[in-house]
Amino acid sequence: MLGNARTLARRVLYSAFLLSLVATIPGCSRTVVGGFVDSADKKYRMYGRVYGAYGRSFLDSTAKQIRISIVTTGGSQTLLFRKEYRVKGSDVGWDATWDEHNHLSIVVYDYGPGVDSTIGEKNGNPKQNLLTLTYHFDSKSGAFTEESEK
Repeated sequence: MLGNARTLARRVLYSAFLLSLVATIPGCSRTVVGGFVDSADKKYRMYGRVYGAYGRSFLDSTAKQIRISIVTTGGSQTLLFRKEYRVKGSDVGWDATWDEHNHLSIVVYDYGPGVDSTIGEKNGNPKQNLLTLTYHFDSKSGAFTEESEK
């Protein structure tokens, strides 16, 4: 009889421990959004990911990490370029445009502090430009280089 009480006590303590562990995990999470855009000739693909702050709403005006990766398309995507940037914004998004020479322009934006991008777009709010990035493709080296802002 005493053995059953000890087993029950262990199970209760173990369950309480697991519950407290699970309760603390959400505070360590963060929102990550992303997508990709292919070049006009479908040879290259740009992946853009926006990482929100840990334990904060993506709508909060916080530092966001932007990761830009450019790869070749096909069976094995070869990484040609990757760089990370930091911006401060709310519900940060990006637009990417390729030209016919495989040059790439990216505009990182939000709709203002605390404004959800879906609502901002629906209401016709202007995008607030947080960062503009331009990459040039060198056909001789097969590499992408970042053009610095002037």
